[in-house]
Amino acid sequence: MKTAIVVFSIIFCTLFYSCIQIKQYPPEPSIAFVNYYSKKDTQDLLGNNAYFGKITVSFLDGDGDIGLEEADTFPPYDTASAFYYNLFVKQVRKKDTVITFKEYNSRMPSITPKGQNKTLQGEIDVFVLITLPFPDSIKYEIRIADRSLHESNTVTTSMYPVY
Repeated sequence: MKTAIVVFSIIFCTLFYSCIQIKQYPPEPSIAFVNYYSKKDTQDLLGNNAYFGKITVSFLDGDGDIGLEEADTFPPYDTASAFYYNLFVKQVRKKDTVITFKEYNSRMPSITPKGQNKTLQGEIDVFVLITLPFPDSIKYEIRIADRSLHESNTVTTSMYPVY
């Protein structure tokens, strides 16, 4: 009798869990702004005064193909391609009435999960320097691209004062 109950329990659990659907998300990555932090009195590599900034964005990718391997240097990931980088950060600097731009593009390493469910969800920290000449205020526009060349939405931060 005990053996029949154990066998029945195993069969019931197997059938129950096999019916649970894995939640599907679109293959295009999506991002959302989480936080911005800056610190005064930092120095760049040449010893110049600078501000250190950290931007945190959350991401969700349905097919989990975020990031590039070091060997991913052939088309469409070669240096002449727009997809050599997969993290695109534009710094919008405002000084009085003049607006300038600086780009901090980089390559995120591959973080594709193993297993059947490839959905990726997490946070990305982007580190930036605000260098001379210091602007009055600053904001960022951020987007990512996956290996299938799907581009995420663009997140634009608020305009932050630089003291």
